[in-house]
Amino acid sequence: MHCSVCDHENRADARFCGHCGTAFSIACASCGQPNAPGNVFCDACGHHLRGPTGMAGTDPAPAERQPKSYTPAHLTRKILSSHAAIEGERKQVTVLFCDMANSTELTRQAGAEQMHDILNALFALAMAEVHGVEGTVNQFLGDGFMALFGAPLAHEDHVRRALMCSLAIQQRLQEAASHSGATGAANLLGRVRLRMGLNTGPVVIGRIGDNLRMDYTAIGDTTNIAARLQGLAHPGTVYVSESVQAVGAAYFEFEALGARALKGIESAMPVFQLVRARSTQGGGDTPFAGLGIAAPLIGRDDELQVARQALGDLQEGRGGILLISGEAGSGKSRLTAEVRKLPGNESLRWLEGRALSFGRHLSYWPFIAVVKRCFEISDDDSEALSFGKLRNGLLMMFGMRGAELLPYLATMLALPVGLELEERVKHLDGLGLKRQVFLCMRQLFEHLAQGQALVLVLEDWHWTDQSSVELAEHLLSLVQASRLLVCFVTRPEPGEVIEQVRKAAQELGGLPLHEIELSPLSASQSEVLLAKLVGKQVLPATLREQILSRAEGNPFFVEEIVRSLVSQRVLVPRRDGAGWQLGKAVEQVQLPDTLQGLIVSRIDRLEDETKQALKLASVIGRSFFDRVLEAISEARHDLPEQLKALEAVELIRQKLNAPEPEHIFKHALVQEAAYGSMLEDSRRGIHRRVAQAIELLFVDRLDEFSSLLAHHYTCAEDWDKAQAWLFRAGDLAGRMAADTEALALLRQAELAYLKVYGNRLVPLERTALQRKIGSALYGTGKYEEGHVQMRQALAHLGVDYPDSRWGTRRAILKYLSAHLWRRLRRRVGLPIKRDLDVAVAAEISTVVHFMAWMDYFLDKEKLLLDSLLELDAGERSQHAVAEARGLSSLAFATMTFNMLKISRNYNAKAAMVAQRSGQQPAIVLAFFTQAFLDFYEGNWDGCEARMSKAEMGYRELGDIHRWGSAALMLCWVQVPRGHLARTHSLSSEVVRAGDHTADPQVTSWGLQNLGTTLTALGKLEEAETTLLRGCEIAERIGAWDNLLHQKSLLAKCLLLQGRMSEAVAMIEDSLRIQKLRRQKLPFECIELCAAAAVVRVAVAERADAAAQPGALLEARAACKAAVECARLMPLWLPETLRAQGNLSWLEGSAIEARRYWHESLTVAERSAFPIERGLTLMDQGRRLGDAALLRDAAQLFRQTGALKYLAMAQSDEPMASAATPVTAE
Repeated sequence: MHCSVCDHENRADARFCGHCGTAFSIACASCGQPNAPGNVFCDACGHHLRGPTGMAGTDPAPAERQPKSYTPAHLTRKILSSHAAIEGERKQVTVLFCDMANSTELTRQAGAEQMHDILNALFALAMAEVHGVEGTVNQFLGDGFMALFGAPLAHEDHVRRALMCSLAIQQRLQEAASHSGATGAANLLGRVRLRMGLNTGPVVIGRIGDNLRMDYTAIGDTTNIAARLQGLAHPGTVYVSESVQAVGAAYFEFEALGARALKGIESAMPVFQLVRARSTQGGGDTPFAGLGIAAPLIGRDDELQVARQALGDLQEGRGGILLISGEAGSGKSRLTAEVRKLPGNESLRWLEGRALSFGRHLSYWPFIAVVKRCFEISDDDSEALSFGKLRNGLLMMFGMRGAELLPYLATMLALPVGLELEERVKHLDGLGLKRQVFLCMRQLFEHLAQGQALVLVLEDWHWTDQSSVELAEHLLSLVQASRLLVCFVTRPEPGEVIEQVRKAAQELGGLPLHEIELSPLSASQSEVLLAKLVGKQVLPATLREQILSRAEGNPFFVEEIVRSLVSQRVLVPRRDGAGWQLGKAVEQVQLPDTLQGLIVSRIDRLEDETKQALKLASVIGRSFFDRVLEAISEARHDLPEQLKALEAVELIRQKLNAPEPEHIFKHALVQEAAYGSMLEDSRRGIHRRVAQAIELLFVDRLDEFSSLLAHHYTCAEDWDKAQAWLFRAGDLAGRMAADTEALALLRQAELAYLKVYGNRLVPLERTALQRKIGSALYGTGKYEEGHVQMRQALAHLGVDYPDSRWGTRRAILKYLSAHLWRRLRRRVGLPIKRDLDVAVAAEISTVVHFMAWMDYFLDKEKLLLDSLLELDAGERSQHAVAEARGLSSLAFATMTFNMLKISRNYNAKAAMVAQRSGQQPAIVLAFFTQAFLDFYEGNWDGCEARMSKAEMGYRELGDIHRWGSAALMLCWVQVPRGHLARTHSLSSEVVRAGDHTADPQVTSWGLQNLGTTLTALGKLEEAETTLLRGCEIAERIGAWDNLLHQKSLLAKCLLLQGRMSEAVAMIEDSLRIQKLRRQKLPFECIELCAAAAVVRVAVAERADAAAQPGALLEARAACKAAVECARLMPLWLPETLRAQGNLSWLEGSAIEARRYWHESLTVAERSAFPIERGLTLMDQGRRLGDAALLRDAAQLFRQTGALKYLAMAQSDEPMASAATPVTAE
């Protein structure tokens, strides 16, 4: 017998080739007709091919008893032509386990020798059915076997094939039982009772040897569950899992058996019994041949109208938000493309950014793409060329002001800024740089929307990183006053993306929000789509119904089914080119069970080289540069043709207007399916090759690709490289305060490092890592966790940071004693030993300086400890910057405890050391703390001068947060000095800066000063609105001292409007918050004390006789507390003394009242506070009936522009002129 597959000569009666295992046909003994090896009966005359004579006799050869090498010739050719099948891959398959339930009983009845014949007949029967639907029997297990459907050859409907096969095997056994003429083993075959188990899911398919001995297997839980189901099944039944039942329910009937416990499976699983098939059609598979498929947009008229409305509003100058959501394949990207092509949209500018499926750790990725497109920066450009394009573009847009944006946008794009601009960014921490990025991006989009109505499209938003989410929400406020439409395209992730957009729109005052939710197409719409794709009468009605039922209204699924039919040549082009026609009978048509299965099957039918190119591309990402794919491809010369082939079958498309050849998967599901079909080991190798290609191709721009390199090396499990790039990417994310991404990257980096080096991380590196993680935690609002990380960071350097109150105090004494000892040695001329490494000192300084900013709000004693720790590090290492910052922090800390003389001493030392260091941040910090001390001491000229220097210094450094703090203090001094126009301008700028940089603390500071200024200007309603917004922000972020200040200012504003009861309620609420939040220090509660005194006195003045005694008692306590506090915070001394004088007058003590008024006037005059002086003169003139005093007050208000107070003084003057002046008793 000659084998046509391998040319091996076999013995004449051989049924299988002894070399390659190919089965030979069997000639019928009755009619001579050749039959397929799996036939039990002749398909020409019905003669039993395995009768008693053929089945009895000598012991069969081993190859016959164990037919595991058997594979039909047509499947052999298919498998050998599939490189992936031979090499192995990850597959979605259905696994069948079959076992003979009554083998012991049959062996006893038939004997051991005849039992061999029964098994051979059974296996031949079963294999015929398995192979008939292109499944494969890969293992024989005693008296049973294991079969796979969907591997090694992929099929969309592998679940359906497995179910059909199971029923067919049972049917064949029933037919054998009813065959009356059968004798011997054939007769006993009818008594065989099988039990079968089916499960579907992902498995790893192992290597198939070139000899097709089927020495491969499917590995994973999918296989285990199928085996357990088979063991659970009763004889003569087929048990299936819930996943099989869900897919097969449209074609088969099942009986639910409830949840059953399966051995080795943790929890009980729903089990179903296969009952019978419904009326369905089956089919086979054919070779690949692809043609393009397209159809107009169907069933989206209402959705298009919503988009038209949004774009129409935009063209009329009204911005808005367009939210497009829908499940995968619902047509989101298609709708976006159609919207862009609508008539009249040619005048709009479109910018698009797309998130990546693995991009949750890639900070600002969609916006980086937008900025690059805006300035025509190609990924092929060198860093120098990219920086040049950015610089020239910004200068063209903004003129010389573009230079202000350049260093921050360049840093966002991971471009080096050069020495000239390095000073602008090197002193900023992550939060500072983030604020500048937000400010610059806001200014950029504001400018773009001014020149041309702008549509910003953010695709695949469900995959985006947290920093991009925050930036997008920050930019949304632009739509109120700009011709900007922000379009979010996303899947409906529960409780996340869509709700975030809605919430942001609502919080920004109810921004115009246009929502499009793409629901499945209706049956009639799907039918119209199908008709547009292939023609109305081309497909038979039954097939059309199957397609529409299977697609369930998903337009992409409908299109993919049609493409699958074309690729199988079920549909072929008409000769006249006017549409399609059937290329084969509908009985041969097979439809997919799932969209993923369909895509996998389409991929499987590609030529091996083309399929391999697609899989390589899927590892690179949703979009990929041709040259990166070329670098990792073994078939580089054929790559252009392979890409054309993939474009032809519409799996990928070329990116239009890309600066270099670039392709994108037509749908994310295609990339996911291609990527998911690969073995993990294979994927790891390709990820490594992609990373190496990026390092080689973009050698001068690696910072820009650091997150991508970290991703690919992590997926490659190249931990040495992974940890290096993860650290680098984490540092870059932290540099821009992309805290969520930085935290995730640093956590991964820590794990990767430990995989490579174990616990051999040196203390300094460990500290730096913990500090970066702590900073990222703080940036995400996890303050306590951030503080814990910072303490752990110090512990690695031998610094024991205490947790308890007494531990803190002991540590303060320890470090204070050491500092004083060094001061004493320095004073007597003795040297100070340098016993701390400079690098270690710098790290300690960085950690505790960060902690000091947290502890200022959380714990003032720990603020003092932080200051001493930083000073200790600076003195022991002679690190000038650490010493200067430590001195400034210590000056600030002692100031908060009202130790002003000590604070003054440390301020002077800090200024001297800072100047010696030459470091601008340390110099500006010294100015700030000196000005703050001037504020405490009432040195208003010095405070204004030094705070102006600090404000300008922080402005030059680009540190918006600290600049906002300096501006707050500056405005506090300038308002009572009458510089209302200046404070209005500066506080408005602070509000804008806070809004534009998404720094709510800065916004709240600006609103506080703006409200104060507006009150003095007489714009009380505007002042009230401003202060209410400031209160809302301060309460939301937990800035309690800021909240108390603004609520107190609001109470005084309400009092000026005559709304006394509301003013009282505001004071009562503020006192409650003060007690609850333990705001006790003078700086924290002075504004509340002053406001409470003013309001309580006003209440007492207006109280009736019955209520006045109680009101006077409350006013007396309030005034006493206010004056005592103001003597420590002299800015409020004129106001509180005035309130005390008014109270004394009300109580009948005119001499005491005059004394307090006089002191108030003296302090105000000495401080150069004309508004405060005018207010005291006005109150005094009212009560004394002295018109001259009121005229003097009016003159001061007129000079300063305090119009509300001017009107009050002028309205009181006529009554005072008519009254008899009051003299003191």
